[in-house]
Amino acid sequence: MTCIDPTRLRQLREDAGLTQLELAAGAGVSLRTVTALERGEVTHPQTITLLRLADTFRLDYPALFAALRDPEPLPTPEGDGEPPPQPLPGEPEAPRRTAYANRKDRP
Repeated sequence: MTCIDPTRLRQLREDAGLTQLELAAGAGVSLRTVTALERGEVTHPQTITLLRLADTFRLDYPALFAALRDPEPLPTPEGDGEPPPQPLPGEPEAPRRTAYANRKDRP
């Protein structure tokens, strides 16, 4: 079983209007990492990689994780006013990263 759905990652990237190279540069990861994630070659990425992707997509970690696992519509960067999903049983709670992600002066 995979941690994230590679198709959902590609969809999220395309919906954000980013190329794989732009996503890699924005997240501070290699292009190889992004392509491996989108191909399903990396099934359990490092937490720091997911946190960097969340920052790039301007989502908090729980929202990104939910978007990459859930078949529901993807959340918008502004959010829908609902609280972020709770971690699955046995998963540590991720730090909230909304303050930096919601800054208006962030490119």
